[in-house]
Amino acid sequence: MSRECAVTVEIHIKTPWPFMSALGNDHVIQDGSQFSSYIRYLSTLLATHSARIKKLCIRANEPAFTAIQRSLIKVPMPLLTHCCITPDGPSPLAPTLINRDAGDPTFIVHSKGDIGDAEGATLYPKLKSLYIHSCPVICAQLFPRNLQTLSLARLPGKARLSASDLRQVLLASEHSLQDLRLPSGAPLDSTALYIMSNVRSLSLAYDTPKELVPFLQSMKVPNLEYFSLKDLTRARRCIRSLYHGVYDASIELLVATLIDNLPLYNLTGLHLGWVRFLPYRRHLNKHAHEWIPNVHNLPIPAFLFRFMSLMTSLETLSMSDPDYPSLFSLNYYPRRTGMVGGTLITPTPVPMLSSLTLEVFNLRLVQKFIARRLVVVESPRRPLTQLRLKMPRNWRSKLRFNLSLVAERIVMADFEYRDRGEESILMEPYE
Repeated sequence: MSRECAVTVEIHIKTPWPFMSALGNDHVIQDGSQFSSYIRYLSTLLATHSARIKKLCIRANEPAFTAIQRSLIKVPMPLLTHCCITPDGPSPLAPTLINRDAGDPTFIVHSKGDIGDAEGATLYPKLKSLYIHSCPVICAQLFPRNLQTLSLARLPGKARLSASDLRQVLLASEHSLQDLRLPSGAPLDSTALYIMSNVRSLSLAYDTPKELVPFLQSMKVPNLEYFSLKDLTRARRCIRSLYHGVYDASIELLVATLIDNLPLYNLTGLHLGWVRFLPYRRHLNKHAHEWIPNVHNLPIPAFLFRFMSLMTSLETLSMSDPDYPSLFSLNYYPRRTGMVGGTLITPTPVPMLSSLTLEVFNLRLVQKFIARRLVVVESPRRPLTQLRLKMPRNWRSKLRFNLSLVAERIVMADFEYRDRGEESILMEPYE
Protein backbone atom coordinates (compact mmCIF):
# COMPACT_ATOMS: atom_id res chain seq x y z
CA MET A 1 0.00 0.00 0.00
CA SER A 2 1.16 3.48 -0.79
CA ARG A 3 1.33 5.80 2.19
CA GLU A 4 0.28 8.92 0.27
CA CYS A 5 -3.36 8.51 -0.76
CA ALA A 6 -6.68 7.10 0.37
CA VAL A 7 -7.24 3.48 -0.59
CA THR A 8 -10.01 1.02 -1.25
CA VAL A 9 -9.54 -2.43 0.28
CA GLU A 10 -11.55 -5.49 -0.70
CA ILE A 11 -11.03 -8.80 1.09
CA HIS A 12 -12.76 -12.06 0.22
CA ILE A 13 -11.80 -15.01 2.41
CA LYS A 14 -13.15 -18.41 1.42
CA THR A 15 -13.12 -20.18 4.77
CA PRO A 16 -15.48 -23.17 4.79
CA TRP A 17 -16.63 -24.62 8.08
CA PRO A 18 -14.30 -27.27 9.59
CA PHE A 19 -16.48 -30.18 8.50
CA MET A 20 -16.03 -29.11 4.88
CA SER A 21 -12.46 -30.42 4.95
CA ALA A 22 -13.86 -33.95 4.94
CA LEU A 23 -15.42 -33.20 1.55
CA GLY A 24 -12.07 -32.74 -0.12
CA ASN A 25 -11.79 -28.96 -0.23
CA ASP A 26 -8.15 -28.18 -0.99
CA HIS A 27 -8.28 -24.65 0.41
CA VAL A 28 -9.32 -25.41 3.98
CA ILE A 29 -6.83 -24.28 6.59
CA GLN A 30 -6.85 -27.28 8.88
CA ASP A 31 -4.23 -25.98 11.29
CA GLY A 32 -5.92 -23.64 13.79
CA SER A 33 -2.67 -21.89 14.72
CA GLN A 34 -1.92 -21.26 11.04
CA PHE A 35 -5.34 -19.71 10.57
CA SER A 36 -4.96 -17.51 13.66
CA SER A 37 -1.58 -16.29 12.45
CA TYR A 38 -3.06 -15.42 9.08
CA ILE A 39 -5.88 -13.42 10.66
CA ARG A 40 -3.48 -11.57 12.97
CA TYR A 41 -1.28 -10.64 10.01
CA LEU A 42 -4.23 -9.41 7.98
CA SER A 43 -5.66 -7.45 10.89
CA THR A 44 -2.30 -5.83 11.61
CA LEU A 45 -1.94 -4.84 7.97
CA LEU A 46 -5.36 -3.21 7.94
CA ALA A 47 -4.81 -1.47 11.27
CA THR A 48 -1.49 -0.04 10.07
CA HIS A 49 -3.19 1.68 7.15
CA SER A 50 -6.54 2.34 8.83
CA ALA A 51 -6.10 6.12 8.68
CA ARG A 52 -6.04 5.95 4.87
CA ILE A 53 -8.86 3.48 4.23
CA LYS A 54 -11.78 5.15 2.52
CA LYS A 55 -13.70 2.05 1.45
CA LEU A 56 -13.46 -1.34 3.12
CA CYS A 57 -15.30 -4.47 2.00
CA ILE A 58 -14.86 -7.78 3.80
CA ARG A 59 -16.61 -11.02 2.85
CA ALA A 60 -15.83 -14.02 5.00
CA ASN A 61 -17.45 -16.90 6.82
CA GLU A 62 -16.96 -17.70 10.45
CA PRO A 63 -14.47 -17.86 12.11
CA ALA A 64 -12.52 -15.47 9.86
CA PHE A 65 -15.27 -12.90 9.89
CA THR A 66 -15.58 -12.70 13.66
CA ALA A 67 -11.81 -12.64 14.18
CA ILE A 68 -11.27 -9.76 11.75
CA GLN A 69 -14.24 -7.86 13.06
CA ARG A 70 -13.10 -8.06 16.68
CA SER A 71 -9.59 -6.98 15.82
CA LEU A 72 -10.75 -3.91 13.88
CA ILE A 73 -13.62 -2.68 16.01
CA LYS A 74 -11.37 -0.41 18.08
CA VAL A 75 -9.36 0.87 15.12
CA PRO A 76 -10.21 4.46 14.06
CA MET A 77 -10.80 5.06 10.36
CA PRO A 78 -11.21 8.81 9.96
CA LEU A 79 -11.54 8.68 6.15
CA LEU A 80 -13.90 5.71 6.03
CA THR A 81 -16.91 6.48 3.87
CA HIS A 82 -18.03 2.99 2.90
CA CYS A 83 -17.59 -0.18 4.92
CA CYS A 84 -19.28 -3.41 3.92
CA ILE A 85 -18.83 -6.46 6.13
CA THR A 86 -20.87 -9.48 5.07
CA PRO A 87 -20.69 -13.26 5.33
CA ASP A 88 -19.38 -15.09 2.30
CA GLY A 89 -22.12 -16.06 -0.11
CA PRO A 90 -25.57 -14.63 -0.80
CA SER A 91 -28.02 -14.00 2.00
CA PRO A 92 -31.76 -13.50 1.52
CA LEU A 93 -31.74 -11.27 4.59
CA ALA A 94 -29.08 -8.85 3.37
CA PRO A 95 -30.26 -5.23 3.35
CA THR A 96 -31.03 -3.81 -0.06
CA LEU A 97 -29.35 -0.46 -0.62
CA ILE A 98 -31.54 1.41 -3.05
CA ASN A 99 -31.46 5.01 -4.22
CA ARG A 100 -28.12 5.47 -2.48
CA ASP A 101 -25.67 7.90 -3.97
CA ALA A 102 -22.34 6.19 -4.55
CA GLY A 103 -20.53 8.94 -2.70
CA ASP A 104 -22.57 8.71 0.49
CA PRO A 105 -20.57 7.62 3.53
CA THR A 106 -21.96 4.23 4.40
CA PHE A 107 -21.21 1.68 7.11
CA ILE A 108 -22.75 -1.75 6.66
CA VAL A 109 -22.48 -4.55 9.19
CA HIS A 110 -24.00 -7.99 8.61
CA SER A 111 -22.82 -10.60 11.06
CA LYS A 112 -23.41 -12.83 14.03
CA GLY A 113 -20.27 -11.72 15.80
CA ASP A 114 -19.98 -9.54 18.86
CA ILE A 115 -19.17 -5.98 17.79
CA GLY A 116 -18.31 -4.59 21.20
CA ASP A 117 -18.68 -1.05 22.50
CA ALA A 118 -16.87 1.08 19.92
CA GLU A 119 -17.40 4.82 20.00
CA GLY A 120 -18.74 5.33 16.50
CA ALA A 121 -18.65 9.12 16.60
CA THR A 122 -14.90 9.02 17.24
CA LEU A 123 -13.90 6.06 15.09
CA TYR A 124 -15.98 6.95 12.03
CA PRO A 125 -16.53 10.72 12.05
CA LYS A 126 -17.54 10.95 8.38
CA LEU A 127 -20.25 8.31 8.40
CA LYS A 128 -23.62 9.48 7.18
CA SER A 129 -25.33 6.15 6.51
CA LEU A 130 -25.36 3.19 8.88
CA TYR A 131 -26.72 -0.28 8.07
CA ILE A 132 -26.71 -2.98 10.74
CA HIS A 133 -28.12 -6.41 10.03
CA SER A 134 -28.31 -9.39 12.42
CA CYS A 135 -25.55 -7.82 14.44
CA PRO A 136 -25.30 -7.80 18.26
CA VAL A 137 -24.11 -4.30 19.15
CA ILE A 138 -24.35 -1.76 21.91
CA CYS A 139 -26.17 0.57 19.59
CA ALA A 140 -26.19 3.76 21.61
CA GLN A 141 -22.37 3.72 21.77
CA LEU A 142 -21.68 2.53 18.24
CA PHE A 143 -23.87 4.98 16.35
CA PRO A 144 -22.33 8.30 15.34
CA ARG A 145 -24.36 11.46 15.45
CA ASN A 146 -25.96 13.32 12.57
CA LEU A 147 -26.70 10.26 10.47
CA GLN A 148 -28.72 10.76 7.32
CA THR A 149 -29.64 7.09 6.86
CA LEU A 150 -30.23 4.58 9.63
CA SER A 151 -31.24 1.01 8.81
CA LEU A 152 -31.64 -1.71 11.44
CA ALA A 153 -32.78 -5.10 10.19
CA ARG A 154 -33.59 -8.34 11.98
CA LEU A 155 -31.71 -7.74 15.20
CA PRO A 156 -32.01 -11.03 17.12
CA GLY A 157 -31.68 -11.85 20.79
CA LYS A 158 -29.21 -9.64 22.60
CA ALA A 159 -28.97 -7.40 19.54
CA ARG A 160 -32.49 -6.06 20.03
CA LEU A 161 -32.53 -2.47 21.13
CA SER A 162 -33.81 -1.43 24.51
CA ALA A 163 -36.25 1.46 24.68
CA SER A 164 -33.55 3.75 26.11
CA ASP A 165 -31.06 2.74 23.38
CA LEU A 166 -33.54 3.47 20.61
CA ARG A 167 -34.42 6.81 22.14
CA GLN A 168 -30.74 7.78 22.40
CA VAL A 169 -30.03 6.69 18.83
CA LEU A 170 -32.96 8.55 17.31
CA LEU A 171 -32.47 11.73 19.30
CA ALA A 172 -28.78 11.85 18.32
CA SER A 173 -29.80 12.22 14.67
CA GLU A 174 -33.29 13.62 15.09
CA HIS A 175 -32.67 16.68 12.93
CA SER A 176 -30.49 15.05 10.25
CA LEU A 177 -32.15 11.70 9.49
CA GLN A 178 -33.68 11.46 6.04
CA ASP A 179 -34.10 7.69 5.65
CA LEU A 180 -35.15 5.55 8.62
CA ARG A 181 -35.64 1.77 8.53
CA LEU A 182 -36.50 -0.11 11.70
CA PRO A 183 -36.93 -3.82 12.42
CA SER A 184 -39.90 -5.56 13.94
CA GLY A 185 -40.27 -5.29 17.68
CA ALA A 186 -38.77 -1.81 17.91
CA PRO A 187 -39.28 -0.84 21.58
CA LEU A 188 -40.90 2.35 22.76
CA ASP A 189 -39.99 4.92 25.35
CA SER A 190 -43.50 6.14 26.11
CA THR A 191 -42.14 9.43 27.46
CA ALA A 192 -40.38 10.34 24.20
CA LEU A 193 -41.77 12.27 21.25
CA TYR A 194 -39.69 12.18 18.07
CA ILE A 195 -40.23 15.11 15.72
CA MET A 196 -38.19 14.15 12.66
CA SER A 197 -38.96 16.86 10.14
CA ASN A 198 -36.24 15.81 7.66
CA VAL A 199 -37.28 12.16 7.33
CA ARG A 200 -38.42 11.58 3.75
CA SER A 201 -38.38 7.77 3.76
CA LEU A 202 -39.69 5.47 6.52
CA SER A 203 -39.61 1.66 6.39
CA LEU A 204 -41.22 -0.44 9.11
CA ALA A 205 -41.63 -4.18 9.56
CA TYR A 206 -43.71 -6.15 12.02
CA ASP A 207 -44.37 -9.64 13.29
CA THR A 208 -47.80 -8.55 14.48
CA PRO A 209 -49.42 -5.27 13.35
CA LYS A 210 -50.23 -3.94 16.81
CA GLU A 211 -46.55 -3.81 17.80
CA LEU A 212 -46.05 -0.75 15.57
CA VAL A 213 -48.93 1.24 17.05
CA PRO A 214 -47.12 2.74 20.10
CA PHE A 215 -44.07 3.63 18.03
CA LEU A 216 -46.11 5.41 15.35
CA GLN A 217 -47.98 7.35 18.00
CA SER A 218 -44.68 8.71 19.35
CA MET A 219 -43.20 9.75 15.99
CA LYS A 220 -43.96 12.80 13.85
CA VAL A 221 -42.66 12.81 10.26
CA PRO A 222 -44.48 15.75 8.65
CA ASN A 223 -42.48 15.71 5.40
CA LEU A 224 -42.60 11.98 4.70
CA GLU A 225 -42.63 11.09 0.99
CA TYR A 226 -42.03 7.32 0.91
CA PHE A 227 -43.38 4.63 3.24
CA SER A 228 -42.74 0.88 3.32
CA LEU A 229 -44.67 -1.62 5.44
CA LYS A 230 -43.82 -5.32 5.64
CA ASP A 231 -45.38 -8.29 7.41
CA LEU A 232 -42.46 -10.53 8.35
CA THR A 233 -44.66 -13.38 9.55
CA ARG A 234 -46.10 -13.91 6.08
CA ALA A 235 -42.78 -13.21 4.40
CA ARG A 236 -41.19 -16.17 6.20
CA ARG A 237 -43.84 -18.65 5.10
CA CYS A 238 -43.41 -20.76 2.01
CA ILE A 239 -45.32 -19.59 -1.06
CA ARG A 240 -47.85 -22.36 -0.83
CA SER A 241 -49.07 -21.27 2.59
CA LEU A 242 -49.44 -17.61 1.67
CA TYR A 243 -52.70 -18.17 -0.15
CA HIS A 244 -54.42 -19.34 3.00
CA GLY A 245 -52.85 -16.55 4.79
CA VAL A 246 -51.61 -15.45 8.12
CA TYR A 247 -54.17 -12.89 9.16
CA ASP A 248 -54.04 -10.69 12.25
CA ALA A 249 -57.15 -8.68 13.07
CA SER A 250 -55.01 -5.92 14.61
CA ILE A 251 -54.16 -4.77 11.06
CA GLU A 252 -57.25 -2.57 11.24
CA LEU A 253 -55.85 -0.86 14.35
CA LEU A 254 -52.51 -0.36 12.60
CA VAL A 255 -54.17 1.19 9.54
CA ALA A 256 -56.13 3.57 11.76
CA THR A 257 -52.87 4.57 13.46
CA LEU A 258 -51.20 5.19 10.11
CA ILE A 259 -54.10 7.40 9.08
CA ASP A 260 -53.86 9.42 12.29
CA ASN A 261 -50.07 9.80 12.43
CA LEU A 262 -48.61 9.82 8.91
CA PRO A 263 -49.09 12.55 6.27
CA LEU A 264 -50.60 10.12 3.76
CA TYR A 265 -51.65 12.98 1.49
CA ASN A 266 -47.96 13.83 1.02
CA LEU A 267 -46.74 10.34 0.03
CA THR A 268 -45.47 9.85 -3.52
CA GLY A 269 -44.21 6.28 -3.01
CA LEU A 270 -45.57 3.27 -1.09
CA HIS A 271 -44.49 -0.35 -0.69
CA LEU A 272 -46.70 -3.00 0.90
CA GLY A 273 -44.90 -6.30 1.46
CA TRP A 274 -46.91 -9.41 2.34
CA VAL A 275 -49.53 -7.30 4.14
CA ARG A 276 -52.89 -9.03 4.53
CA PHE A 277 -55.82 -6.72 5.20
CA LEU A 278 -58.50 -9.42 5.34
CA PRO A 279 -58.61 -13.20 5.83
CA TYR A 280 -58.53 -15.51 2.85
CA ARG A 281 -61.65 -14.85 0.74
CA ARG A 282 -63.13 -18.23 1.49
CA HIS A 283 -63.18 -17.34 5.17
CA LEU A 284 -64.46 -13.77 4.91
CA ASN A 285 -67.09 -12.82 7.44
CA LYS A 286 -69.41 -10.41 5.65
CA HIS A 287 -70.69 -9.09 8.95
CA ALA A 288 -67.27 -8.38 10.47
CA HIS A 289 -66.40 -5.38 8.29
CA GLU A 290 -68.05 -2.40 6.69
CA TRP A 291 -67.78 -2.78 2.91
CA ILE A 292 -67.53 -0.03 0.31
CA PRO A 293 -70.19 -0.51 -2.39
CA ASN A 294 -68.70 -0.79 -5.87
CA VAL A 295 -69.79 -1.83 -9.32
CA HIS A 296 -67.91 -5.16 -9.23
CA ASN A 297 -68.93 -6.07 -5.66
CA LEU A 298 -65.27 -6.45 -4.73
CA PRO A 299 -64.48 -7.08 -1.03
CA ILE A 300 -63.07 -3.65 -0.18
CA PRO A 301 -63.28 -2.91 3.56
CA ALA A 302 -64.00 0.66 4.59
CA PHE A 303 -60.80 1.06 6.65
CA LEU A 304 -58.60 0.03 3.70
CA PHE A 305 -60.59 2.22 1.30
CA ARG A 306 -60.05 5.24 3.51
CA PHE A 307 -56.33 4.49 3.83
CA MET A 308 -55.86 4.25 0.05
CA SER A 309 -58.08 7.25 -0.68
CA LEU A 310 -56.09 9.60 1.55
CA MET A 311 -52.96 9.09 -0.58
CA THR A 312 -53.95 11.71 -3.12
CA SER A 313 -50.36 12.38 -4.27
CA LEU A 314 -49.20 8.77 -4.56
CA GLU A 315 -47.54 8.09 -7.92
CA THR A 316 -45.57 4.88 -7.32
CA LEU A 317 -46.91 1.76 -5.62
CA SER A 318 -45.26 -1.65 -5.23
CA MET A 319 -46.80 -4.74 -3.63
CA SER A 320 -45.28 -8.09 -2.74
CA ASP A 321 -47.86 -10.87 -2.60
CA PRO A 322 -50.87 -8.55 -2.21
CA ASP A 323 -54.20 -9.88 -1.00
CA TYR A 324 -57.53 -9.44 -2.78
CA PRO A 325 -58.72 -6.27 -0.99
CA SER A 326 -55.50 -4.27 -1.39
CA LEU A 327 -55.14 -5.14 -5.06
CA PHE A 328 -58.78 -4.75 -6.02
CA SER A 329 -59.09 -1.44 -4.21
CA LEU A 330 -57.02 -0.08 -7.10
CA ASN A 331 -59.86 -1.09 -9.42
CA TYR A 332 -62.55 0.57 -7.36
CA TYR A 333 -65.38 2.03 -9.39
CA PRO A 334 -68.57 3.23 -7.67
CA ARG A 335 -72.05 2.04 -8.41
CA ARG A 336 -74.33 4.34 -10.33
CA THR A 337 -75.73 5.61 -7.05
CA GLY A 338 -72.25 6.94 -6.31
CA MET A 339 -72.18 9.19 -9.37
CA VAL A 340 -73.80 12.54 -10.11
CA GLY A 341 -73.83 13.66 -13.73
CA GLY A 342 -71.06 11.22 -14.57
CA THR A 343 -68.83 12.65 -11.80
CA LEU A 344 -67.53 10.57 -8.91
CA ILE A 345 -68.84 11.76 -5.56
CA THR A 346 -66.80 9.32 -3.48
CA PRO A 347 -63.02 9.41 -2.94
CA THR A 348 -60.89 7.48 -5.40
CA PRO A 349 -58.03 5.32 -4.06
CA VAL A 350 -54.61 6.60 -5.16
CA PRO A 351 -56.02 8.82 -7.95
CA MET A 352 -52.57 9.94 -9.17
CA LEU A 353 -51.07 6.44 -9.43
CA SER A 354 -48.87 6.14 -12.52
CA SER A 355 -46.45 3.27 -11.74
CA LEU A 356 -47.50 -0.09 -10.27
CA THR A 357 -45.16 -2.97 -9.43
CA LEU A 358 -46.60 -6.35 -8.45
CA GLU A 359 -44.59 -9.32 -7.20
CA VAL A 360 -47.21 -12.04 -7.29
CA PHE A 361 -47.41 -15.74 -6.49
CA ASN A 362 -51.10 -16.21 -7.36
CA LEU A 363 -51.76 -16.30 -11.10
CA ARG A 364 -55.51 -16.33 -10.69
CA LEU A 365 -55.38 -13.16 -8.62
CA VAL A 366 -53.42 -11.34 -11.32
CA GLN A 367 -55.78 -12.49 -14.04
CA LYS A 368 -58.77 -11.17 -12.13
CA PHE A 369 -57.02 -7.90 -11.37
CA ILE A 370 -56.17 -7.28 -15.03
CA ALA A 371 -59.66 -8.22 -16.20
CA ARG A 372 -61.16 -5.69 -13.80
CA ARG A 373 -58.51 -3.14 -14.68
CA LEU A 374 -59.51 -3.27 -18.34
CA VAL A 375 -62.94 -2.04 -17.28
CA VAL A 376 -61.49 0.64 -15.02
CA VAL A 377 -59.35 1.98 -17.88
CA GLU A 378 -62.55 3.15 -19.55
CA SER A 379 -63.55 5.06 -16.42
CA PRO A 380 -62.43 8.56 -15.37
CA ARG A 381 -59.48 6.95 -13.56
CA ARG A 382 -56.01 8.06 -14.58
CA PRO A 383 -54.33 5.34 -16.73
CA LEU A 384 -51.08 3.75 -15.60
CA THR A 385 -47.85 4.89 -17.17
CA GLN A 386 -45.98 1.72 -16.18
CA LEU A 387 -46.93 -1.74 -14.95
CA ARG A 388 -44.21 -4.07 -13.68
CA LEU A 389 -45.10 -7.72 -13.10
CA LYS A 390 -42.69 -10.05 -11.30
CA MET A 391 -43.93 -13.61 -11.67
CA PRO A 392 -42.63 -17.17 -11.99
CA ARG A 393 -41.35 -17.69 -15.52
CA ASN A 394 -43.82 -20.39 -16.54
CA TRP A 395 -46.82 -18.19 -15.71
CA ARG A 396 -46.07 -15.39 -18.15
CA SER A 397 -47.56 -17.15 -21.18
CA LYS A 398 -50.81 -17.71 -19.29
CA LEU A 399 -51.62 -14.01 -19.07
CA ARG A 400 -53.84 -13.79 -22.13
CA PHE A 401 -54.62 -10.10 -22.01
CA ASN A 402 -53.62 -7.11 -24.07
CA LEU A 403 -51.58 -5.48 -21.34
CA SER A 404 -50.99 -2.39 -23.47
CA LEU A 405 -54.55 -1.42 -22.59
CA VAL A 406 -53.65 -1.40 -18.90
CA ALA A 407 -50.49 0.71 -19.03
CA GLU A 408 -48.38 2.55 -21.57
CA ARG A 409 -45.27 0.57 -20.63
CA ILE A 410 -45.19 -3.06 -19.53
CA VAL A 411 -42.17 -4.62 -17.80
CA MET A 412 -42.16 -8.37 -17.14
CA ALA A 413 -39.63 -9.82 -14.71
CA ASP A 414 -39.15 -13.46 -13.71
CA PHE A 415 -38.16 -14.91 -10.40
CA GLU A 416 -37.39 -18.45 -9.36
CA TYR A 417 -40.37 -20.27 -7.90
CA ARG A 418 -39.74 -22.74 -5.11
CA ASP A 419 -42.68 -24.41 -3.43
CA ARG A 420 -41.00 -26.30 -0.63
CA GLY A 421 -39.48 -25.80 2.76
CA GLU A 422 -40.40 -23.41 5.52
CA GLU A 423 -38.64 -20.42 4.03
CA SER A 424 -38.78 -19.03 0.53
CA ILE A 425 -35.82 -17.77 -1.44
CA LEU A 426 -38.13 -14.97 -2.50
CA MET A 427 -38.12 -13.66 1.03
CA GLU A 428 -36.74 -10.15 1.37
CA PRO A 429 -38.26 -9.22 4.70
CA TYR A 430 -36.19 -6.04 5.27
CA GLU A 431 -34.56 -3.46 2.93
